[in-house]
Amino acid sequence: MSDYRLDIEVSQDNALKNLDALARKLNEVNSVGNSTSQVIQRTGTAGSTASRGLNLLTQTGSNAGIGMMKLEKSSNDLNASLGILTKSVLSYELAARAISASDAYLGMQNRLKLVIDSEKELQVAMRDTFEISQKTGSVWSTNVQIYQRFMDVSDKLGKSQAEIGEVTETVAKAVAMSGATAESANAAMVQFSQGIASGVLRGEEFNSVAEQTPALLDAIARGLNKDRSELRAMAQTGQLTSKLIIDALEKSADGTDAMFGRMTLGISATFNKLRNETTKWVGEMNEASGSSSALVAGMNLLAENLDGAIF
Repeated sequence: MSDYRLDIEVSQDNALKNLDALARKLNEVNSVGNSTSQVIQRTGTAGSTASRGLNLLTQTGSNAGIGMMKLEKSSNDLNASLGILTKSVLSYELAARAISASDAYLGMQNRLKLVIDSEKELQVAMRDTFEISQKTGSVWSTNVQIYQRFMDVSDKLGKSQAEIGEVTETVAKAVAMSGATAESANAAMVQFSQGIASGVLRGEEFNSVAEQTPALLDAIARGLNKDRSELRAMAQTGQLTSKLIIDALEKSADGTDAMFGRMTLGISATFNKLRNETTKWVGEMNEASGSSSALVAGMNLLAENLDGAIF
């Protein structure tokens, strides 16, 4: 009987232990469940955050696309503005060059009118000096200056307009053979023309010709059958008169032509020819249309009313 009671008590104790163990397991399971629930909740939160991040990224990408479109439009607007500015600058430059060419043409005509009476003679003088300039690749206005100085003494020396044209061509060819730059040649011709106008070539005027356009001095020397040292001595004593120089150039014309014919004009001469042609074209167009007269009238009107102008 006691043995059965012991067994029952032992079994009862084991049952209680098992129940305690089962309760602990259930608590552990419950704890794991709670942890799992928390993990799931955190995962859900992270998923929501990731979703919001993706939405934000998408929105940022869209904004970037809009920004790129605006940038492209701004770039196109800038290119258009630069195009307009370039056209404006080019238009201004062309207008400025046209005005300069028109002024140069008018200036040459005015210079020749000082020594020429008729319109017909003026046209001949403009034509001859232009052709001389194109033959020699020299500056048209420089040859007009020489032509004008020779014409100024032509009546005194008994020279015709045609003869003055031939002498001017000889001078232009000799200057071209000297190889001087346009600036140096022009400076020498200013001095030379002053000597012709004064009646005698000497002093600084002679030195300028000798230094910057020696081929011209050689042409005069050949016509006089002299050398450079003898010409210098003649200049010092005032013997190189305008008449003597013109006669010498006429005598040496054939030799000068032959030497010039062996020359090859350089790039600067080509540019001079282009500039001369442009000046002639603009000048003749202006004469035909009178466009510069309208421009001058408009500028005069602006100048007279500048005080009342609002900018």
